[in-house]
Amino acid sequence: EEPEAELEPKHPTVKFLLAAWNEGDFSDAEEYVDSDCAIHFNGFTYDPDEDIDGPTMARQNVSDWRRIAPDIRMTLLQELREKDRIAIEWLVAGTHTGETPELPATGQALELQGTTLLTLDDDKIVEASTFFDALSLVVQTSAAEPPAWWPGRGAP
Repeated sequence: EEPEAELEPKHPTVKFLLAAWNEGDFSDAEEYVDSDCAIHFNGFTYDPDEDIDGPTMARQNVSDWRRIAPDIRMTLLQELREKDRIAIEWLVAGTHTGETPELPATGQALELQGTTLLTLDDDKIVEASTFFDALSLVVQTSAAEPPAWWPGRGAP
């Protein structure tokens, strides 16, 4: 099976997100992330300390992922825009070599596909809702055993 072709981002906000994920470049965070940005993962709202603004929250989130897999790379698979909404489909891949107190490094390959829906106001992200297979993440990092009903997708 051939991997899907990587797309070039159409919107500057999506270009910023790819640079943040792939290079850790947050130099334009204040330009593209609203200070009151709301972030949701798989239906749950990320609730940071009240003192943390949107750009800082985005930086922390991506930094957490880059700490778990320092070589992580986000590939843009699809980008759709209608008015002030952008939907992106992405694939992130890397190697679980980073240590956290809760999640010891396994050295295993990680690969997750997901979708992020962005709401923009004057080209700044005011809301980001991300959906991905969290079960796949915990199995790939050996944080959980694969369920019996998950054929061929066991922990490496």
